[in-house]
Amino acid sequence: QNGFDLSYVIDAYHNLNMGDKFFTSFFEKLVGVDYIRKEIIAGKTAEEIKAKWFCDVVKFKQQRKPYLLYQE
Repeated sequence: QNGFDLSYVIDAYHNLNMGDKFFTSFFEKLVGVDYIRKEIIAGKTAEEIKAKWFCDVVKFKQQRKPYLLYQE
């Protein structure tokens, strides 16, 4: 399976009990959006979050298509 498994991040967030200190500004730079952090804090599952970003992935793949050196 391709992609990133958010369940590790979600488990760490809940198990470490760090609250807001768990997420640094670098986290949002890595993932590119703020709603993933908000969804994790709200208690969403990895599947629910992945379903939300699916549309973003499709849009990104369309944007990058002219710049690919090799076919997918």
